[in-house]
Amino acid sequence: MQTDLDHILMATDFLAYEWFPGDDVLKWSGDVCGFLNLKAGCGPKSGREYAALVKAKDGCSRYDAVMKSSRRDEGDGVAYQVEYAIAAAGSSDQDVLWVEDIGRWYAGADGRAARAVGLVRVINQRHEQLQKLTYLSRHDQLTGYLNRERLMEKIDIAIGRAARTRKSAVLVLASVDNLAYINQAFGHHVGDDVIISV
Repeated sequence: MQTDLDHILMATDFLAYEWFPGDDVLKWSGDVCGFLNLKAGCGPKSGREYAALVKAKDGCSRYDAVMKSSRRDEGDGVAYQVEYAIAAAGSSDQDVLWVEDIGRWYAGADGRAARAVGLVRVINQRHEQLQKLTYLSRHDQLTGYLNRERLMEKIDIAIGRAARTRKSAVLVLASVDNLAYINQAFGHHVGDDVIISV
């Protein structure tokens, strides 16, 4: 049965773990080094070692979700789901892996987390798509400049800041005369190039 579960986890790109925060023992269901692109034998065997791989500014870590949780275990554990970036020491930003961590922690007699179980999977492609969608929701796809809604937000912020600090704010607008004629005569791709160059 265990072999079947291991096969299922590998086939679905998940890796299971069990963490005992009190003793700080971390166990994995498979090859954590290969899964996290670490050197052989460098797999984290404690929560502290795993936390050292987490890039602090990039998301809430498992440690935060378990040890800093304000929720209480009423007997059936406390579920958590977090996403964060991990990287081996000395690796570049291109070597970062985005990880989804889904699990449940269980409290000991003192009410604090005594055991956590869960699954991790690498979600680089999903994270990249989400970043792109977020960017496109704020920027014009063609020019890369702020879209109208985001531009209005920035203008409101600048006006508010100018009012609070009693300083001036400047807004410069540029337009292209007869853009419709350029589009009609030379095609939209030429009109788009004109907009980008302005």
